[in-house]
Amino acid sequence: MMTMKIKEIAIPVILMMVGICSCNSPDSRYLRSLNVEHEFLNAVDSISLEPYGVYAPNKIVRVNDSLMVLSLWKGDHHLLMLNIDEKDCNPLFYIKRGRGPLEIAQGGSLHMFGNSVVYYDVTTSNAVKIDVLKSLTMQKTVLDTLCCFAQRFPKPIFLRSCDKGYISCNMADDAYWYSLYDLKGNLVSNVDAIQYDILKQSRDCRISIMASSLYCVDPTSTKVCVANVVSPSISFAYIVDSALHEFKRYEISPPTIKSGGNGLSHDNISAFQDIACDSDYVYLLYSGQMLQNDTIPSSECKHLIQYSWEGKPIKHFVLDKNICSICIYDNELLGCSEHPEAKIFKFIL
Repeated sequence: MMTMKIKEIAIPVILMMVGICSCNSPDSRYLRSLNVEHEFLNAVDSISLEPYGVYAPNKIVRVNDSLMVLSLWKGDHHLLMLNIDEKDCNPLFYIKRGRGPLEIAQGGSLHMFGNSVVYYDVTTSNAVKIDVLKSLTMQKTVLDTLCCFAQRFPKPIFLRSCDKGYISCNMADDAYWYSLYDLKGNLVSNVDAIQYDILKQSRDCRISIMASSLYCVDPTSTKVCVANVVSPSISFAYIVDSALHEFKRYEISPPTIKSGGNGLSHDNISAFQDIACDSDYVYLLYSGQMLQNDTIPSSECKHLIQYSWEGKPIKHFVLDKNICSICIYDNELLGCSEHPEAKIFKFIL
């Protein structure tokens, strides 16, 4: 594994100009709305993933001081575990891609819940819990089923665990943006739909856009933040008595929809690409890039926005590296990128 090197250098003028220009570009209505100070943040560390045959990392989580797990877009396995302290330690791959025993055809929603890694099998609608430390000891995947949504409707597409159950979208009812499912997979509470007028053109488009959201739950399982991928829309809610109670919402600008309301325009400005949180703050990774462009994938981002759990923007970090996924661990930000090279970057907040 590459030795990490900390470079203490002044921020180049060109980086400052790029950051400033990006904030003043036509696609930055959301960034201008924040009205918070900017802080330029340089990566202090990097690890290349390509020596391990990994070229398309998706989501990154930190298990403990030394272990991290990544979900992968491509390859024979869904998950990769790395030990960042032991340079000579070989990476371990978990959960084969397929339809056999202990295999998953299509997975997602990698996140930590307590001391366990949670992963969602979209094909079978099973949420599973992976015991990373036991898997490491036994050199094979050790997992248990948390919840099976197969006989439930609606079923989650992306989800996040909490003490009361799961936060996810509601594909059955376009009157709602996101919902709380109980531990058995039953839908028990909802938050009202995103209200942009343009979304009223098509029910299917409206549901699809609201389903393209990211979910985060604080460590006490009492507060939720949900951010939309295709529009700068954010919701904060409490979980009280097994019910969601929204207390703060931002709907900054609507998505750009094709004529007739049958899908996103290629000119749509991508919004939030990942979300992470700790007990004090929520962190949103913002793109601001057109859905289709000739420079970088719209999922690669340089803007990290910090919010309080009261829903107030606190700080706007402008990163010197593009990243597509984030995790927060103490005062460290880890981000992975797949363009122009598959890497993990480390930042100090």
